[in-house]
Amino acid sequence: MSVGRLYEDYSEMLEAEKNNIDIVSVATPDESHAEIASAALGINKHVFLEKPMCRTLREADRILEEASRSRGMLMVDFILRFDPRYVRAREIAASGELGRIIALHARRHASSEFARTHGKFSNLFLSSAVHDIDAILWMTSAKPVRVYATGNGSLLNKKFDDAILCILEFDEGAIASIDSNWVLPLRAPRLESGLRIVGTKGVVDVAGDQGLTEVTAGAGVVVVPDLSLRPIVVGDTLEGALKRAIDHFVTCVLEGKDPSVGPLEGRDALKVALALEESARSHKPVRLDWQASRLDVTSERPSSGP
Repeated sequence: MSVGRLYEDYSEMLEAEKNNIDIVSVATPDESHAEIASAALGINKHVFLEKPMCRTLREADRILEEASRSRGMLMVDFILRFDPRYVRAREIAASGELGRIIALHARRHASSEFARTHGKFSNLFLSSAVHDIDAILWMTSAKPVRVYATGNGSLLNKKFDDAILCILEFDEGAIASIDSNWVLPLRAPRLESGLRIVGTKGVVDVAGDQGLTEVTAGAGVVVVPDLSLRPIVVGDTLEGALKRAIDHFVTCVLEGKDPSVGPLEGRDALKVALALEESARSHKPVRLDWQASRLDVTSERPSSGP
């Protein structure tokens, strides 16, 4: 498949190609998501929107309003929902096999390459931890009522934290933690991630991001092939969670079905990420009001604080 024409201005593209395109994929810097997604939905195009959904809750509500009026559908690309390991973990958790969920721990350690690229327009909360926030909300089918986060104060970089630790508290007593950084050396695997869910009757682990490590003799090179996100298998065929997410959205468009992860899920994950970002900035826990758009920053309470 070839590209017919390249554009530097999305509005010019939408105007020139409005009769030729069905789907608009938005994979631009965070601050431009709301503008582009709203414009595409405004002319009834289907929108495949990269996470985070946008940069603020006000922008998220703008997208939701446009989506409610549009004949186009909107999907937020949370790819962990299309990783077979996470899908199976969700099935196990939802089945009751684990009993009552007590604790969850997510880990996402990325190469410093991500800090140099994504750090230009995003941060760990919105670019990295948001994956695990969405996964935790999905696994628990619940929303946290109080969160706390801390960062290391940008030891290597001036604009953002190099590492963050996050705590999420749920009404039913479950707690979750997220450990995220993007400081791995370039010779290390580009991404190491995982999720553990602990219940009263069992535990399930999504251990490691790839599942296969190859160590070659002589040069001391560690090769960790991508077996999860975008592996190339069977010749030049692309597989993995990224392809499954796109396939799901295209199928929904063709069959007129709602995507499994839409704007509401995108807004929920964004709300938690922004609350964690505020907590790290204020050094205080943040209580979430799910009946409103605002964030309520509480004072530290030693009796119940993290």
